[in-house]
Amino acid sequence: MALMDRVRDAGRVIGGLCDRNAELHKQIEEIRTSKAPKAVAATEQRASDLEAEATHLRSELKVDKEQNDRLQVHLKAARAEVHLAKSEMLALNQKLDEVRAEAQPASEALAD
Repeated sequence: MALMDRVRDAGRVIGGLCDRNAELHKQIEEIRTSKAPKAVAATEQRASDLEAEATHLRSELKVDKEQNDRLQVHLKAARAEVHLAKSEMLALNQKLDEVRAEAQPASEALAD
């Protein structure tokens, strides 16, 4: 569950960064129209930095999703093994009860 929470959190962070990036692009266009070159350069650099961070987080998210998928497969296999083991245990318990029931008269006869 922690991995799924981490993946979900990373998705939210990426979404927030994408929204912030879009906002910065909008600000760039507004600043360009006002002809403030230093502000434009700073804003473009910040937007570029945020885009790089978003790209990095997307790659981390992809890796985490792949790991989550692999773990889900292992979990499914483990659950199947547990189910099979429980079924075998029940069958063996039934067989044990049957053998005990069959052995009870012989045990009582030996005790007499």
